[in-house]
Amino acid sequence: MKGEPASGARARVLPRENWRRMVAPALSGKREWSGWGSGVADPRERKITVEGFRVLRFRAELPKELREFIERVYQPEASLRFWQRLLGLDSKELEGAWKAVPWAYRDAFDKMVQPSTASKRRSYLRFPLLSWMLRRTGANVQGAELIIRLYRRTYRIPLPERGAEWLGRQEDACRESGGEMSRYVAVKSDGQVSVVLHCSHSLSVEELLENLEVIAVVDVNSSHGFYFLAYDLRSGSFRIRRFKIPKIDWRRIKELQRNATKSRKPGAWATARCALRKAHRRRRAALLSAVAEATKELRGKRAVAFIDVPFDESLRNSGLQRTLRSFARRLENALGFHGIPVIERTLPSKRCPLCGGKLEEVRKRGRTRVMKCRECGMEFERDSVPALHVLKLFIEEAEVEELAERLAKRSASMLLLFGQTRARYMSVK
Repeated sequence: MKGEPASGARARVLPRENWRRMVAPALSGKREWSGWGSGVADPRERKITVEGFRVLRFRAELPKELREFIERVYQPEASLRFWQRLLGLDSKELEGAWKAVPWAYRDAFDKMVQPSTASKRRSYLRFPLLSWMLRRTGANVQGAELIIRLYRRTYRIPLPERGAEWLGRQEDACRESGGEMSRYVAVKSDGQVSVVLHCSHSLSVEELLENLEVIAVVDVNSSHGFYFLAYDLRSGSFRIRRFKIPKIDWRRIKELQRNATKSRKPGAWATARCALRKAHRRRRAALLSAVAEATKELRGKRAVAFIDVPFDESLRNSGLQRTLRSFARRLENALGFHGIPVIERTLPSKRCPLCGGKLEEVRKRGRTRVMKCRECGMEFERDSVPALHVLKLFIEEAEVEELAERLAKRSASMLLLFGQTRARYMSVK
């Protein structure tokens, strides 16, 4: 839903100096500054790195020679190399054995794989064949084929038709956003191939805030779904999107699992596993759709996104914990691919954005919850409160108050529409 400008052709914004003082520390708190503390005298030269990934996965029929090389040569040598670096061993024999692997795959492994005991156990022995996309050595994508060069032999793996088109669109999007593209390939012995695109942007904070167009706020701390608000600083208009989380009957799934433990039928556990997989697929599909829609709203614009990160304590023992955190990570990655920085903060939802008083819930219809301030008596839609707190950093207080009134009227009309629909439904029933 799109809102009209509050007044005039442009929103009444605060001075840019206020933005720098309040937003720049938030940006620097999560990402590393380029030039911060390195003797740079001019603060306008401070930069942040914003990055994101795109991955194309597919299964292919690997040539027998390539599969044998991964299983019998590369994986044993890569495992020895991993433990050599982890334990700090200095052995000429191990170094000589590692040099038996072609240079392109050795270089990619040493730069991509960081020795750590936190990795999964199976990854200690089954590392995928890693290679940068190079023109003459290693692997590369040419047209609709993946080329893998090994010991003066060339293996050609066809890409899925839609996958090749998708890769081209993603590369064009990275170039249009002004990012630097790097690509690499990971091939497993079972035939699973991953083509990874990494798009990195080096942004000047001064330039970003000077040309800022859109402020986006995403509330993921809601059992009613994801709430997205994009505010245009040029016109004062806004756009709101809601993404619903599919409800899952966990009681039924647990009941199927309990019955499977007591039943001797061979299909009992299959039924329980099928129900669980179906539930996860539904949530994952809704999550990916929400990320795609939110990214589409901001792509190609000078924007900063704020994600309302919930307290881990408030989500403990909740079925939403994994879904909400996964949504925040995926959205940050998708926006970073297009050069849009993300600030993760826990934003207040029970404090009035105008006077700072305490808010209490007065009405609730469906997914719309209305909060009222004890001090000033102003009413707000619950999900819009974090967004109003963020917008106070960028626009004048009078503009925030007008926007709060417009959102309150919108929620009132939604409540009225919900009541009329429910009344008609009850009369028909």
